[in-house]
Amino acid sequence: MNEGELMFVGFNADGDDGFAVVALVEIPASSTIYFTDKEWNGMPIGAGGAFNSGEAVMTWSTGGSAIAAGTVVTFDQTSGAATVTVGSVSGGGINLAAGNEVLYAFVGFNSSTPTTFLSAIGNSGFGANGTLDNTGLAAGVTAVSISGSEDVMVYDGSTTCNTTVADCAGQIAGGSWDTQDGTGDQSSDISAPNFPANVPASFRGSALPVDLLFFSVAKSKEGALLSWATATEENNHYFNIERSNDAKTWASIARIEGAGTSYETLDYSFLDKRPSSGTSYYRLKQTDYDGAFSYSDIESVHYKPSKELSLFPNPATHELWIRGEGLTPGQLQIFNALGQLQRVKVLQGEYEEFQLDVSHLSRGMYFLKAKGVSDWPASPIVIR
Repeated sequence: MNEGELMFVGFNADGDDGFAVVALVEIPASSTIYFTDKEWNGMPIGAGGAFNSGEAVMTWSTGGSAIAAGTVVTFDQTSGAATVTVGSVSGGGINLAAGNEVLYAFVGFNSSTPTTFLSAIGNSGFGANGTLDNTGLAAGVTAVSISGSEDVMVYDGSTTCNTTVADCAGQIAGGSWDTQDGTGDQSSDISAPNFPANVPASFRGSALPVDLLFFSVAKSKEGALLSWATATEENNHYFNIERSNDAKTWASIARIEGAGTSYETLDYSFLDKRPSSGTSYYRLKQTDYDGAFSYSDIESVHYKPSKELSLFPNPATHELWIRGEGLTPGQLQIFNALGQLQRVKVLQGEYEEFQLDVSHLSRGMYFLKAKGVSDWPASPIVIR
């Protein structure tokens, strides 16, 4: 992840403490992100940059599923037995101060060695108690700077992101925040903002793309069954289903219309009735109305060669498709019901399927035999 792809949208230094973030890109499954209120010394990462030795670091493990762009994740009771709405947390509790406090989010080699700062939030700006120097972050761009030593801070601006992820990060960092300060617990009183009650539920918009929950391929009696689901869709025009025999050269075999814009889980499926012999590779190409597109991961299914010919359509009228997985050089022979040879087609190479012209044959019962290395048994054909 990069700067501004995870942004703070809530901060609570009262009660049991807590904070909230929004993912502006999909966070891969099994990711680890760290949060700390330790002060950064302002030196470059890898060249003396370090946190002070006091205060705490919390480790967030996102869990076994990817987190969709636009998802808001809330961390509550961080000063004690912390809870989180997605995944799990471990490490020391974060006790947020009601003034001169800075909270950082970062990814790194471990909880004390950052490689990338994602965002930061300060309730008295940034300075001696937490600088942005050499973090790659900028106040109002990828870091939230609120003055006034506020106890509770909740983003209350627009939750629609229709341009870019960077613009959305700036919209949050430099946008409208509702704040409260005073004696007592301001996080759950009669005045807004309260935490986590007033934290935004989610973000949406064309900057946050189609979120694919999963894509899978499985064998069925009828063929290869492709299944996938989306958590959200923004301007999703359609999916192209692409197939390959080598995972290098792809061909589109079907188009499935998208839902346009949706914020509900949607399920899709497609049955490939004619998968290739051996290994077939599949992927989804998702295309927006503006022509922008992206690909899913590649999934595969394997079919072992069989010792049977598959003929379709049967009965036939003009054309007959012949499938023989591993059909090798030799002859395709058609006999009538009396055993008289009617047609011979010589195969020069290996085929998975072959189209044969049968328009010259009269109506009736025939038998097809593939003679050669494959040496398939005779198969009945009906011409009508």
